[in-house]
Amino acid sequence: MPGTKIKKQFIVISSVIGTGIFSGNGDALAASGPVGLLLDVLVLGCIAICVGETVSEFVQLWGVPNAVYEYVAAFVDEDVAWVVAILYWYSFASAAAVQMLSAAKLMLYWQPENWLPPMIFFGLVPWFLFILNMAGVQVGRALSLLLLGWVYGGCLTEIARSTRGPRLSWGY
Repeated sequence: MPGTKIKKQFIVISSVIGTGIFSGNGDALAASGPVGLLLDVLVLGCIAICVGETVSEFVQLWGVPNAVYEYVAAFVDEDVAWVVAILYWYSFASAAAVQMLSAAKLMLYWQPENWLPPMIFFGLVPWFLFILNMAGVQVGRALSLLLLGWVYGGCLTEIARSTRGPRLSWGY
């Protein structure tokens, strides 16, 4: 099937740098063209670097808990700090939903006619994450080590299979 290899490469790249760059840039590319999209990415990248540098300087000079609220309350205004803190929480809450939506769309790549696995994914993952957060650090550490071993084991299995001929796990 032509283009299958490049699709797999983009799936791997999107899991490393984030899915938003591939699922959200199509509309921006259609509206502004390639030069406009490049300028947009450069400008927003510079803004992200400046914000990261500023926050890192604050953290080094004045490390406090609930830093987003405290920095804005100390240097701007307490009412603005409440708004910034709520928007900060909302940005992370919406990012989790967007990542789950992107993962569900990625699941549809392999079986586009089957809508049940993404629905199960949407139903079970939030409950799993809630239970994991309530379980404590020891359970989270054990689960992360198990997941890490599973990923490394899968990588080693793929490397071993690739030295013996065609890889069986990517066969359709």
